[in-house]
Amino acid sequence: MPVSAGSDYSSAVAQSVKQLSTKYPGITLSEVSGGWRVEIPASYKVGHEAHFAQVMQRYLGFLAAGRIPDWEIKGMLAKYYTSTKALEVARPR
Repeated sequence: MPVSAGSDYSSAVAQSVKQLSTKYPGITLSEVSGGWRVEIPASYKVGHEAHFAQVMQRYLGFLAAGRIPDWEIKGMLAKYYTSTKALEVARPR
């Protein structure tokens, strides 16, 4: 559903991209038919192998520190809840 450029939602999208641009300079937002397009500079685009190396380095950092990142704990709890709830629903009564 298209949202008018002056709406609160549009303002929130623009503000979010503006906030992200402080961490990722060069990203921009443009309005397109039915929504928006976030333009990402080529400098942020890496291939599969380079991205895998980045993820591996982060993982090894967490492993060396002996801790799990906060976002991973939330994800594990969500997966655990979903799988146990699915089992509960699937069991015959």
